[in-house]
Amino acid sequence: MKKLKLLVVEDRAANLAHARVVMAQHKERVEAIFAEDFVTAEKQLRTGGIAGMLTDVFFPYAKGTGRIETKLFEDARPHCFSENPDFAAVDLLAKSFGEELREPLATGKFKAKEIEGVIYKMQDGGTLPIQDMLTLITALGKIKHRGMRDDGYDGSIPEWKRESDSLDADMKSGDETRQPCGILTMQIAHNIGIPFVVVSSLHAAHGSSASPVMRLAKALTGIRERDIIETQGYGCRGSTQESEQQGHVKDEDVWLKALVGLLEKIEKPDSTE
Repeated sequence: MKKLKLLVVEDRAANLAHARVVMAQHKERVEAIFAEDFVTAEKQLRTGGIAGMLTDVFFPYAKGTGRIETKLFEDARPHCFSENPDFAAVDLLAKSFGEELREPLATGKFKAKEIEGVIYKMQDGGTLPIQDMLTLITALGKIKHRGMRDDGYDGSIPEWKRESDSLDADMKSGDETRQPCGILTMQIAHNIGIPFVVVSSLHAAHGSSASPVMRLAKALTGIRERDIIETQGYGCRGSTQESEQQGHVKDEDVWLKALVGLLEKIEKPDSTE
């Protein structure tokens, strides 16, 4: 039986060690190639011959360069707001008038008359078709109707705000290992038609920023929950060694579960639909 060539994308030494053990235990069926950053992973994916991929989510773009992928964080940011009941309205207005308005619109900390004035001015100037104007006015009205005004915001910190702040923290950290480059590997694999499974500590290691990142990944690739193998620990960034072991380390059981799921996708693709 011809071996299946699998790409394993993982940058943490402890996790790599566990992955190597599992792959060695199944060397009769698989040949594992390892990549510790996106540049290496992309090269392997585009070279051809890869039957499947196990990928982390947060890892360096190019290990040792310190490169920060600002665009990935910004692409994920709108997905912080998708749980908001007024997401569609907020999203439409933010895309029309600028991302700097997204948070004020979502929290109700905006002056509706000023935005209405801009809408009408654009329409009077001929740069906004009347149908688009009505759409924007309707969207603004939906937000106002729900009481999301200056006097209706209770001051609590909603989850979307925590997610947005967490994205900012990752983006501004300067830590190359906290870049959501798994979005890129998943997108390439999806476009080429290579089956993949995500193996990540996600929320245990990256807190609230993991949610919008994975919503973006799902929007781009259609990945399902069954194809996301997440560690169950509660470690966190900057944690002690003990909590890091609990939350970050993907042991052999985690990698084995991921491998079994990936082999099923490769060998019986119809069964995973």
